[in-house]
Amino acid sequence: MYYIIYLALSVATSVSVDILDNVDGEWIAPGYTISEKILINPYDYVTVIENDPRNIACQAFFVDTEDGEMWRVIMVGSDKLVILQEDWENPMEVILPFSAYGAIYSRGGHFVIVRDGTADSNLDQALYVDIDRNTTKHFDPTPDGRWRHGIVVSDNGVIAGIGKDYIIDFDENLALSSIREYEDTYFRYRCTSATDEIIVMENVYERPREILAFDWDGNLLWETDTGERTVVTQFAVSDAGSLVGASFVENGIAVIDGNTGRILWERYDGMQASGIAFSPDGTHMAIPVPLEIGGPPYNFVITDTGNRFDDSDKIWCIPSRKWYFLYPDIINNDTNVLFHSQDVECLQIRRMCMLDSDGILLWSSVPVRCNERSFRSTGNSINFDYLLLGPPLALSMTEARVVYQGEDGVIVITVSNEAE
Repeated sequence: MYYIIYLALSVATSVSVDILDNVDGEWIAPGYTISEKILINPYDYVTVIENDPRNIACQAFFVDTEDGEMWRVIMVGSDKLVILQEDWENPMEVILPFSAYGAIYSRGGHFVIVRDGTADSNLDQALYVDIDRNTTKHFDPTPDGRWRHGIVVSDNGVIAGIGKDYIIDFDENLALSSIREYEDTYFRYRCTSATDEIIVMENVYERPREILAFDWDGNLLWETDTGERTVVTQFAVSDAGSLVGASFVENGIAVIDGNTGRILWERYDGMQASGIAFSPDGTHMAIPVPLEIGGPPYNFVITDTGNRFDDSDKIWCIPSRKWYFLYPDIINNDTNVLFHSQDVECLQIRRMCMLDSDGILLWSSVPVRCNERSFRSTGNSINFDYLLLGPPLALSMTEARVVYQGEDGVIVITVSNEAE
């Protein structure tokens, strides 16, 4: 079961954001309340995956329905898949035909593929689940018999398999359709559009490095030479695939036209390239601020995606002596931003924070040490999108609502303005 707790918490006096340095618990901005809090304990629904005593595959989403936007939490244990949704009276349960090893999700949370944990390294069993239609299909994810890095699934339900130097296309019956092989390639750091427009990867076979984009049939769309730049640390792709962001090991960032591969702009002069987040409509992004503009490395900027950004853009400085490395995780179309921060003295201690479109810190979670969470989401083991790979995390596109992993489970919170 999950628990709904209605709260009315607020701070009466005006405070600056550096209050986080002196607050060990949850924090809410003056004039705002946490009007709803929901705690979901995955152990109430699934048992742990056998290869780890605390391992559960789990991810969270906000999905559009006929009745508006609803949160959705997907959990995979050793023997079944369970899905909770805000407007459902009962969970959706799927008994697995094998012992699970992990899960792969589409970016919008409409499809999930469960991997077999009993098969050998070829992973010759998988279950394809269409959540909205409540249908499943058992299939072979390695029809060519070769080991591969993994599988991607789009929000249209299209599947592609990726090896170190080839891409497999599956037909509508999830059987082998075609294999595209590429010489002198070694695919690494992959990311996809939400729907089936492009798959973006880095080729690290040799220098100069290349960023490559493919369609979901495995055909090469474009390639961009990154020269002697160090390897990509993160890709971000807008939902429709029209924009690609790449951050590099040594403080560099590039924004690329997803249709042509043309670099729209790039900087390598002190950019803190820790993370990139595109709004779903592709009009804005949250990126780290160059040191010479923003000062400390924990500033970031909201900017039009086609701009190099300048003084007219929103640069948000989060003053703190205790918390740093503020990575923008998700930005919605209203330019609300969800990000996480790390304790200066212990990077394993983290807290989630939410900013509104004016750069006002609305809410911050209780700091949690990563290894003290009640479960580990390492069952999300071969997702290519870094957000889907990590702990359950989602930001509403219409309200100040967040789903995240707390110490005791998955938490859904709603932040409300007292004046409204």
